[in-house]
Amino acid sequence: MEAQFLRAQRMESIGTLAGGIAHDLNNVLGPIIMAVDLFKLKMNDPRDLELLETVEVSAQRGADMVKQVLSFARGIEGQRILLRPIQLLKELQKIRARHLPQIHHHQNLRAR
Repeated sequence: MEAQFLRAQRMESIGTLAGGIAHDLNNVLGPIIMAVDLFKLKMNDPRDLELLETVEVSAQRGADMVKQVLSFARGIEGQRILLRPIQLLKELQKIRARHLPQIHHHQNLRAR
């Protein structure tokens, strides 16, 4: 019985910790999602808009995961989100291929 009590306390502590981390992540993701909306209004280049779409989808995926963690912390059984690592890696590869060479090129120009 004591072991069950200790386990329950440990689970409660994990829920509290998870809730705190989720709130902190929410505070980080909120401004990113809002900034994407503002940048969309100012940008016309299709490549830039595609990058913003990737950022928006990733930030929204993170926000959905935060909601799931908060549900866990509150003891609510939430809907599971399917994470497809291959799709995530493909998105990151697209960003790197399209934008990091440009950044590297711009840094070289500034150094000259």
